[in-house]
Amino acid sequence: MEKFMKITAILLVMLIIASSVTLGIEASKENAFDFFGYKDIVNNIKNLEINMTSIVYAKNEDGEWEEYQRLHGEENRIWVDYEKIPQTLIDAFISIEDERFYSHVGVDWKRTGSAFLNQFVKIYSSNQGGSTITQQLIKNLTGDKKQTPKRKLREIARAILIEKKLSKKQILESYLNTIS
Repeated sequence: MEKFMKITAILLVMLIIASSVTLGIEASKENAFDFFGYKDIVNNIKNLEINMTSIVYAKNEDGEWEEYQRLHGEENRIWVDYEKIPQTLIDAFISIEDERFYSHVGVDWKRTGSAFLNQFVKIYSSNQGGSTITQQLIKNLTGDKKQTPKRKLREIARAILIEKKLSKKQILESYLNTIS
């Protein structure tokens, strides 16, 4: 019973902190954008394609275009537009990584709460992550992967802000083009 009370108290504190962050963002959007690095992340998302491999084409002796050279950016990747990504691939990642992707606003509170609770009371046999696709994209772009409450709160705030600025298609396109 004592363990249940501790867990309940921790969850209540987590809810209060998350609510405070959300309200703070709404109250002063410009300051929150600067504090959470929002502008940098949005700019990084918009410039992702630029940092990937470019292909230079030239006409061959027959007058046909062929690949001449690949110019590697920061990573050896070729950007794929959302429209060219197979729907089955999109559906598979959403099913595996974030089944409520289309219904949340960057944070899946049910999943976050379950992952948090699982640290104290083993609900799942493995350590389930609570991050959404939006949160994973932010983690991939910032390289901020420390497992601390401060980082998680910053990631939650950033995810909420990103979801207000970018469409679900833009988030998925960026995520699928940045994962390993």
